[in-house]
Amino acid sequence: MEPEHRLLSGTLQVAMLVLVLCAVLLVWVLWRPRKRSIRAPGIEKIPGPSAKTWLAGHIKELSSRDATPFYRSLENVYGAVARVKGPFGMNWLYTYDPVAVYSIFVKNQACYDELEWFAKSANFFLGPGLLSVTGDQHKKQRRMLHPVFSTKHMRELLPIFYEVSHKLITGISSKLQDGPDDVDVLNWLGRTALELIAQAGIGHSFDPLVEETSTHPFAAAVKSYIPLYFSTPGMVYHQMITFLDKIGVPSVSRWIVEYSPSKTIQDLRNVTRVLHDTSADIIRRKKAALENGELGHGDGKDIMSVLLKANSAAESRDRLGDDELVAQISTLLFAATDTTSNALARTLHVLSQRPDVQKKLREEILDASDGNDLPYDVLDALPYLDAVCKEVLRVYSPSPVNYRQAIQDTTLPFSSSVKGTDGSLIESVFVPKGSIVMMSLSACNCNKALWGEDANEWKPERWLSPLPRTLEEASIPGPFAHLGYKFALLEMNKLPGPPSKSWLSGHAQGLTSREGDVFQRMIETVYGPVVKLKAPFGANWVYTYDPVAVYNILTKDGSSYDRIGWFVEGFNYFLGPGMASVSGDTHKKQRKMLNGVFSTKHIKNLTPTFYEVSHRLVSALSQIVEDEPKELNLLEWMGRTSLEFIGQAGLGISLDPLVENAEKEAFVGALKNYSPLFFQPESMLYHQGLAWSRKTGLGLGPIWEWVIEHSPQQTMRELRSIAKTLHDKSTEIVMSKKAALESGDLQGGNDIMTILLHANNEASSQDKLPDNQLVAQISTLLFAATDSTSNALAKILHVLCERPDAQQRLRDEILAASDGNDLPYDVIDTLPYLDAICKETLRLYPLTPIGHRQAYRDTTLPFSKPVRGTDGTLLESVFIPRDTIVVYSISACNRNKELWGDDADEWKPERWLAPLPRAIEQASVPGPWAHLMTFSGGPHACIGYKFTLVEMKIVLSLLVSNFTFELSKDKPIHWNNSGLIFPTVGPESSVPEMWLKVTKYRHAA
Repeated sequence: MEPEHRLLSGTLQVAMLVLVLCAVLLVWVLWRPRKRSIRAPGIEKIPGPSAKTWLAGHIKELSSRDATPFYRSLENVYGAVARVKGPFGMNWLYTYDPVAVYSIFVKNQACYDELEWFAKSANFFLGPGLLSVTGDQHKKQRRMLHPVFSTKHMRELLPIFYEVSHKLITGISSKLQDGPDDVDVLNWLGRTALELIAQAGIGHSFDPLVEETSTHPFAAAVKSYIPLYFSTPGMVYHQMITFLDKIGVPSVSRWIVEYSPSKTIQDLRNVTRVLHDTSADIIRRKKAALENGELGHGDGKDIMSVLLKANSAAESRDRLGDDELVAQISTLLFAATDTTSNALARTLHVLSQRPDVQKKLREEILDASDGNDLPYDVLDALPYLDAVCKEVLRVYSPSPVNYRQAIQDTTLPFSSSVKGTDGSLIESVFVPKGSIVMMSLSACNCNKALWGEDANEWKPERWLSPLPRTLEEASIPGPFAHLGYKFALLEMNKLPGPPSKSWLSGHAQGLTSREGDVFQRMIETVYGPVVKLKAPFGANWVYTYDPVAVYNILTKDGSSYDRIGWFVEGFNYFLGPGMASVSGDTHKKQRKMLNGVFSTKHIKNLTPTFYEVSHRLVSALSQIVEDEPKELNLLEWMGRTSLEFIGQAGLGISLDPLVENAEKEAFVGALKNYSPLFFQPESMLYHQGLAWSRKTGLGLGPIWEWVIEHSPQQTMRELRSIAKTLHDKSTEIVMSKKAALESGDLQGGNDIMTILLHANNEASSQDKLPDNQLVAQISTLLFAATDSTSNALAKILHVLCERPDAQQRLRDEILAASDGNDLPYDVIDTLPYLDAICKETLRLYPLTPIGHRQAYRDTTLPFSKPVRGTDGTLLESVFIPRDTIVVYSISACNRNKELWGDDADEWKPERWLAPLPRAIEQASVPGPWAHLMTFSGGPHACIGYKFTLVEMKIVLSLLVSNFTFELSKDKPIHWNNSGLIFPTVGPESSVPEMWLKVTKYRHAA
């Protein structure tokens, strides 16, 4: 057979197959609406316009270039809920009702997913990327991608954004050398958006952004993909691909596309081939570079490089396959190019129409920049620039309509009744599986019932004053600006605070991320000492460092607050009823019993134990650096030493011999792993569920406990195993000591548990602690005293490396006082410069930067001075409804310039050698030590702070008198703020470690 005959025969075969498939598809589509109408006539009762054709429905009106008038007529004639016709007479629902949209996107989101044909065809052409997968695979990809789109990583990409933007400026400027001229701005912005996502997203450059340049094939493919994909032939083939997949013959799809006579489909095939081949080559080269320890552009900070590193480090079950990694490149470029360029073009268009706004914006930027590139935090906080961007994206949404498809039968509620076609009032509608729901994002953003009568006007000034109350109270699920949930009280709404970018997580990530100190500094600087923050799921938190407010929370009105319910319940469940996991009378009883154990008298008796452990540390380090200086992971040694301190002084047992390469027993490993696992996001969901189940009063607690005990989730399995190890060892210790006490063999022991058992044995029956509470104290002691102390010691050593003058002055003081001998408790506790260094380091770098309390009844929180509300009123206090969480900034309390002076942010131990400012002396700081909040305050203040301070001073006195410490040359120290502060080697690493150069001090006596 001749080639042309083979081609003709192949084309006829394709045409015949297409006709057959169309016939089958037509029967299938005709059957579906009938089946659905029997099951769910609800949508048919919603009013809406009639379609001109049964075959196409309203598709032409909805998708044409001039669709805006049709959307406006739907909104004006039918209101917030309307029925429109899909192809083949199918009923679609169109809505911008806020309750309906909230239900689809948030409350009932499990019932909806992306359009089936979109996901299937996107998977077919682009591969299994984030846009084309659903269910667990989508969750896995999103979980892996989430960190690379964090604020921290966006901040690191800022230099790339500036570099590309400067090239854009140079490119446009070259066209204007002879004077003003018309410029195709959309073309330039499209090229810029593609280059931005290329460099920041995949670490490659596809466009030099100069006027005369040939288009890179990959760039051309990206620009061509969307028009081809959404063309009429493209849409027909997408539906066909979905249908073939449904009937179980997806392989036929590739054959049809391969031999399709349609030029559009052939072009689409060729474009996707270029996208896939280039993406696969990029992934191949990046993986090779990763294996060789070298990553390309931007020091490997582009999104795909970071993703590859994270993927390589992930557990096998969480790792993405190569096909998924390849697909992410096309997905990133597809999602980020046209939307960004069109939004920028729209902004420039509006600014051209409003030269007054353009001038005001230019002045704000020039005043802030002084001719230099603006840092991330400054750029992100420019009020008028922020207002202009928000208003453009509000009025001119880049994607005016969003589609979802019901993946199961469900009911969609409305905020107000809709009059049905039969005259009945409909408060909700049944949405059967497979139904398509269209959400008008542009109508949501311009809803006059929420935004006011000027909702359709472009007014950036609306963002510079409080938004309408109706909007604040609406449940808008968008991740930008005001997302909403109903507030408990209007007063809290008046507190100033930053907008939240996510209804789901609120500001929780900003507060608790490793770079949380940056966010905390921003809100303190911009909003002041009392701030309203957003909690997950739209609830309100109050963030404060106002001294009167903090004093009120922790002391004066302390009975109205307690620790957060889920934290207490989670700790109680895994560690038992110890000091950290009980409240009310039980907490008071335990604290009363333990107060004597942590008294100055008893701590003084523990001094020999502290010295014995510290000398073992010095001996171990001396053996390592005897011949020459070495770089050592001091954080590891401080952690082991702190653990041995609490083992010997707390429990009367040794947990670490403090020799190099010592084996770690299971109990020690469990202790070190407990905290990271307990605070994992998935673990916290279980803790919150446990707290909720017990709070309901419906007897659900045992059910939730069963869920925890039988959860197959890896983190929970490990946490259960660790909790069992800790409990078994703690029980063994307590039972052993109780047996020794009964036989009279527990005489003379100075450790905390021995003293506690003696005191408990002598206590009255009502004050006595039962065995389960005694057992729980061991895990609680070990948890509370290990990482915090070791991190504090590491921070002091780090600061002393940065300040060798202070290190030498401290060494001189210790050597002069000791004369080669161990210093007695009363001497070491009063060495002025050692005391000053400990105080100043713990002031400026508290172990736990923030604390939390939850209101257990309605109360009022007063301020030291009035706070200017968002409506201009002066607030002297705020009503705190029951269950509200209040976050108090320990770090900001310790750095409050109104109390500590203008040098509050400087590390100056000398401040403690002179009288402190009168303001701090007169302030009612509720901390138990040195006018500081470092050890919190009130009834839940750290009971063992004296233990920690003596431990720190003895370790420092021996270390500084026996060694000198210097910074590592190639292992930079980066301090992370995530619950507890901890150091890592640079900001990229997540492994707690701190390497210093250690040299034997040869002149020690």
